Amino acid sequence: MTKIVLLGDGGVGKTSFLKSIRQGTFPDRYCGTVGAEVHPHLLGGRDVTIWDTAGRNELMGPQRETYLSDATICVIFFDLTHRKSYTSVQEHYNFAVKYVPDAHFIIVGNKSELPRVVTNTNFQYITTNNTSYHEVSIKTGEGMQDLLNAIQQAL
Repeated sequence: MTKIVLLGDGGVGKTSFLKSIRQGTFPDRYCGTVGAEVHPHLLGGRDVTIWDTAGRNELMGPQRETYLSDATICVIFFDLTHRKSYTSVQEHYNFAVKYVPDAHFIIVGNKSELPRVVTNTNFQYITTNNTSYHEVSIKTGEGMQDLLNAIQQAL
């Protein structure tokens, strides 16, 4: 079964993305993930497991390596309205590529419906060709189909 791991700081939309594709809903309140939650899902006709990981590295602890083990796709989220979450993308990417260098990486700038703080989305540190970038609004659905298509193509 294909393993997809959702990474990124807290509050960037990882759990909202999961709820959006699994239930077709957008949560009306923030509820942080502790550790990781594993969800089976049918995506593009294929069975996958989606690992929704905690946003705070200190909450994930030494289990982070386990969460990444055997991942085929790593989706790294950041908030277009919060510069710190953007600068954290490099940390999440560097950590993940160390454990799953052959994974496909998809970087997602979320909250495109809001006034943005992050305007330059140049990821010069990315060292793999298996990477794509997408901007979405999980809340409004804008860009979600393109993101799902990219994930399905990487399966």
